[in-house]
Amino acid sequence: MALSACGGDHNSLPATPVTTPDVAATPATGSTESLISKGDSVCAETNTAVGAIQASETDPTTELSQVADLYDGMFTQLGDIEGAADDPDLQDVLSSGNAVVQGYRDALLAAQRGDDPSEAEAKANSAFATFASAAQSYGFTECGQDPQAPSTTVDGSGSAAAVPGETAPVPVAPTEPVPVTPAEPAPVVPTAPVTPGGGTGTATGGGTGTAPAPSTGGGTSSGGTSGGVGPG
Repeated sequence: MALSACGGDHNSLPATPVTTPDVAATPATGSTESLISKGDSVCAETNTAVGAIQASETDPTTELSQVADLYDGMFTQLGDIEGAADDPDLQDVLSSGNAVVQGYRDALLAAQRGDDPSEAEAKANSAFATFASAAQSYGFTECGQDPQAPSTTVDGSGSAAAVPGETAPVPVAPTEPVPVTPAEPAPVVPTAPVTPGGGTGTATGGGTGTAPAPSTGGGTSSGGTSGGVGPG
């Protein structure tokens, strides 16, 4: 009886339920940190590109087309990150971002028709604000940030340094003025005075001319004659 009782009590114990982990609830590959890191890299590049377009003097139709394509590509890349398809929270973020692309597509269509695209752009901006809130809640830093035009910073040496991912500007060295040495005036050599031609001719003529031949005995003859005629 005792054995029977013991056996009956043992058989009447409730069985312990065996639970198995829900594998589908956890992404099979990748981690949240990896998704955020890769996603922020994609969003940073897109934000820079969109900012550069919006800061340029592109016509509205071209700008809307390029911005819509950039955001479309960004959300496609975010969805292709390893583990993104298995993360329902990330899928919610991406679904809210699709409205951003649609908003810019509608604005582009209005501009192509010649209509005012302001209303469609306002819807795109509202959708972007919703996406930004969802992205920040998920843990992203760059995703959801406003587009920023490329800029340069000045390092400690005083030279311009490019923002990472951009082409560094070539520094232009200031041109120093070349000193101009004043030309020294050439020394003036005094010119010897020129003797008038008449004086030279006279001197030359007088020295080289032929003197009259002296009269032979003329003086004696004249003196003798003069002496011979005297007052009586």
